[in-house]
Amino acid sequence: MPYQYGHFPPNELYGYDYTQQYVQPYTGNVHPQNQVQVVVPQRQSFNPHLLNQSPSRPANNYPSQLPQPQFANNPGFDQGPYYNQASLLQNNQLYPQENSGYTASNQYYHQPQQYQSQRQPQVVVPPSPVRQIQQQQVAAPAIATPVVNHHNRMPSNPAQPHPRPSPVHSIPVVRVPPRQAMPESSILQQTKTNTPRQSSAQKPWTESAPEIPSAQYPSVLLSLADEYLEASRCMDERTEDYYSIVATALACMETTLKNFKLSPLREAQVSLKYAQALYDETDNLDVAETTLSRSIDLCGRMNLVDLKYAMQLLLAKVLFRSKPKAAMRDLQAMIQDIETYRHSAWEYSFRFQAAFFDLELSAASNLHDAVHQLERIQHIARQNNDHTVYAFAALLESLVHLNDTAQESVTHAQSALAKARSLQLNPEIATHPQVSSMMDLLDVVCSLQNGKTTTEDLLQRRKNMAKTISDAVQRNPHWAKDELLWLRINPTSLRGVATQDCGLVQEVDGKYYIALTWMGKLELEGVGYLVNSICWTLASQAFHDKARAYMREGYRIPNDEIPNPPKSENGTKPPKPITIKDNEFRNRSHLLAAHFQSEVALLSYAQGPLDDCPKALKALEGHLARTKQVPQEYKALIDYLKGCIYQANGNLGAAVKHFQSPDLALQPKQRSDQTPNQKHQQANRKDTILLQLQLLAAMNVANIIRSLSHPQYHHLQTLFATISSHMTPNSPANIRSAYNVLLAAMPADSTTLQVKSVLSTAMYLGRDTKNHQISSIALALIQDRFFRGGVQDKQAAKSARTAAYMVRDKWQNALWWAICGNMEVESLLLQVQSQGLLKGTPEHAKAWDEIRAKREEVQRAWQRVPPRVQQEMQR
Repeated sequence: MPYQYGHFPPNELYGYDYTQQYVQPYTGNVHPQNQVQVVVPQRQSFNPHLLNQSPSRPANNYPSQLPQPQFANNPGFDQGPYYNQASLLQNNQLYPQENSGYTASNQYYHQPQQYQSQRQPQVVVPPSPVRQIQQQQVAAPAIATPVVNHHNRMPSNPAQPHPRPSPVHSIPVVRVPPRQAMPESSILQQTKTNTPRQSSAQKPWTESAPEIPSAQYPSVLLSLADEYLEASRCMDERTEDYYSIVATALACMETTLKNFKLSPLREAQVSLKYAQALYDETDNLDVAETTLSRSIDLCGRMNLVDLKYAMQLLLAKVLFRSKPKAAMRDLQAMIQDIETYRHSAWEYSFRFQAAFFDLELSAASNLHDAVHQLERIQHIARQNNDHTVYAFAALLESLVHLNDTAQESVTHAQSALAKARSLQLNPEIATHPQVSSMMDLLDVVCSLQNGKTTTEDLLQRRKNMAKTISDAVQRNPHWAKDELLWLRINPTSLRGVATQDCGLVQEVDGKYYIALTWMGKLELEGVGYLVNSICWTLASQAFHDKARAYMREGYRIPNDEIPNPPKSENGTKPPKPITIKDNEFRNRSHLLAAHFQSEVALLSYAQGPLDDCPKALKALEGHLARTKQVPQEYKALIDYLKGCIYQANGNLGAAVKHFQSPDLALQPKQRSDQTPNQKHQQANRKDTILLQLQLLAAMNVANIIRSLSHPQYHHLQTLFATISSHMTPNSPANIRSAYNVLLAAMPADSTTLQVKSVLSTAMYLGRDTKNHQISSIALALIQDRFFRGGVQDKQAAKSARTAAYMVRDKWQNALWWAICGNMEVESLLLQVQSQGLLKGTPEHAKAWDEIRAKREEVQRAWQRVPPRVQQEMQR
């Protein structure tokens, strides 16, 4: 039949009949060896004029010019999807984002109903022998085509010959069977993709909506997954909606991996992201392990070395959660392979991770292995001239030694710090704000841990640290905006290996870096204020006000910078945070603020005023309640502070209850069948702070129940034996001095020489560590055990005067001031009696004036003691 102007057979042009709601595949004869491959059509290859020429005309006999159709003047022209599609292409509205290379022979994809009429991907059929013969017979007449009615979908006879190929290549439709529905979400139900039902009613072309090109589906699904993960991590609580959103994000990535043919690089990146989400948000470690193992093989075949190492590192983390020893063995095997290939840039990351694994093991027997890994990093970095890697590894080694409770740990930490100091004049180190500030910070911490540094030296180091941190935070332009620690590496460390996105090595402005999570600007500034306050606290009693000022200023940094969600206009509950970064920063800020409040509470309890301790404790609990997970040492610290507050107020029953809480329960240390090396390894546990809190709580309980009238007196010997099992020469000096004071106060059959030796040790340890509380209590016990009760010599008077001076001028505790002051008054009375001073003489009057003044001081101090404590003391 002759084709009218504006009408043409759709089957012969595109292989579709657009008169139906859903397009049908073209079933013409194609050579069986041909593989149909979907590619994205080029924009310039489309010509709207080809839509108006007859398919029966030979391909090489088209007119050079066609009259432009006048759509407005031709009411019989049907402006269907061909015209709409050509207009969209000319207006740059249809641009697929990527060429997925999708093989349409046995794969399927789904196209929603509302996007039905947009252009389909173009299918190019590879040349076959039949096609080559047809191309050679250019002058041959056209193959007869069946007469196709405008409403026919396919030729009535499937055996009829295929029409001559049109210049516009035929496009078969690839239809998708419906997949399993994504998890239901009460928030984001509109994101679930459903297979539209095929309606029997025919809709006109003008009612159909534009269709999304299939090449955009992976990008859309991955974008949705990113948004869902971001929304889930911004939620304060893990509710049902949280798990629903996470499940939807994982389903989007899983759908992309299973239903679409991606390029090897893109598939590896998506698989890595999918496994990372499973590791972070779920307990499906088996699925993450399977995904990573399959993707590692893919990266090995495609020579994607950077992504392969990133997946292997994540696989080690996945295994470490359930099988730590197996993960350590696999990680060590990977390190040996990387070392064989001399891929130094990636060896840094694997050895850093191995050191972190060693530190996380509960037995802490791998401290030596962690130090070995860091020393190996330093050796390789020195050979490759990677100065920032060398300096940072040395700083981490110093931190590892500071976490050790060995006797020479501080010396080893200072030696490691000296290795980092050797590069402080290097331009890369001098301009690196995080590394340079960390050097001065560790220098002060080593001085605090050593305990032998003079006050002047400590304050000078503190001043240098404050200046370095201030310059790094406020005036250094090299600080990374993403608050990561970027360690620059030389190109020679790559050994010619190409890097990819999402890999371990990042390229920025032609330079190569490895990134580690580290402190941000505000966190570093807050830690600087915290260390400053500790320095002023230990320097002298006169600087305690300055220490409190630093604590207040440092507490304001994380407390004021905590990002709060904006308030809603109608005054209802504010919305959730909008970014992951804000949520993570909020968690770290709350932890830092909680640490400041713990220091305020401890200082208030030790130095007064005692009323500030409950306020700081309440603020501490408030900050910890808004964190994702409360560390166990903070739980123990809260119970310990509550017990101390009850003990200071005279409520000994409540104090014992908090000291014996599950978080502060002290277990006996097993000593059977242990070598000295094993004993040392058990002393280097990760929870050293928790162990010290448990020991202090147990000592307080022993001090309370040591009275014969206490109901728990029969537990005293067992408790004291448990405490003694944890006392070693490597224990902290403050813990050992407190233990010696408790040992001297115990009702045991000890000789005078033993008690004197124990108290002397406690006094000397308190003096070395500048612990005025221990020194004051030791002097008070010496006065009570050896010089009280009629001893009238100069040594007794000197001991009583020294104890009163330590409590009054150094410690300033009201209860112990009253106790030691009363001892001093008794010593002065005995001294007056022994000297035989006559009444009315100036010496007699002066001595009694001093005694009256001391009694008034004792009375004023006793009035500040809580009433319930006074009742307990007067029993």
